Amino acid sequence: MGFLVIFIQKAIGQGIGILYGALGEIMTEKSGNLNLGIPGMMYMGGIAGLIGAFLYENSVETPNGFVGVLISFLCAFACAALGGLVYSVLTITLRANQNVTGLALTTFGVGFGNFFGGSLAKLAGGVGQISVAVTGAAYKTPVPGFSKLGVVGQVLFSYGFLTLTLIHNSEPTRQAEISYAVFCFYKKNKTKSIRVRISYRRSSKA
Repeated sequence: MGFLVIFIQKAIGQGIGILYGALGEIMTEKSGNLNLGIPGMMYMGGIAGLIGAFLYENSVETPNGFVGVLISFLCAFACAALGGLVYSVLTITLRANQNVTGLALTTFGVGFGNFFGGSLAKLAGGVGQISVAVTGAAYKTPVPGFSKLGVVGQVLFSYGFLTLTLIHNSEPTRQAEISYAVFCFYKKNKTKSIRVRISYRRSSKA
């Protein structure tokens, strides 16, 4: 039983990052776009969050876990959002091919992460010297009480808040995501319709 519990915990822990990326891609596809650059954006966000947490913990004498989570989260969000902005400008504004742009963004994101990850390792004095223990512990803090409910608690509640937020994603939240995606799809089609009308009028006058 112990082996099975550990296996499930590891499977959930390893799959949660993929699930976050899949959730974002579902919203993107519902708006009429195919973003193959999500792995690159996640790579960019991950290294940015690590750098933010590392610099914070090494700049104060007694780092606070909550502040470390907040700083790393904001750094990761801002960097990944930058990647999303690049994709949006290229594919929507400049009408570039979505497949090519997404794959290029993935390649760029991997290179971005490797470059800044290597720089961070040199700054820390080696790969094994990169320590964000306080922030990492705050991310992995389980729900008090529930994680001690035997096997059920170990399998379902022995994770950090990001994992539990995704696992217990509520129906109202899902409906809100779908509504936003439908809005984006409607706006995109409306813009395309306006462009078609303008081009038709110009050809008629000619």
